[in-house]
Amino acid sequence: MLEGFWVRNDRTLMHAYTEDDGDSWVRDVVLDANVNANPSSVTAVSRNANSMVVAWITIYAFKRPVPEAWKFALAIFFCLKFVTKDLVVN
Repeated sequence: MLEGFWVRNDRTLMHAYTEDDGDSWVRDVVLDANVNANPSSVTAVSRNANSMVVAWITIYAFKRPVPEAWKFALAIFFCLKFVTKDLVVN
């Protein structure tokens, strides 16, 4: 079953699609920093029963880099865990 949800931290929004097979794995993620939609590549993202999201994401392109997006991109480029409870399922 495919579902969409938004994940938010202090700097960016992520729109992710998950395939629900007991544990949810994100297939595609789009970063939204202000008006710029930036593509990214997900290596591993899972959501547990507590609605926490742990993401290891590698950014491969930016249309127009903005400072906030770059801060986020650098953090996840170096494989830091992104964990949030701010998740709303559509």
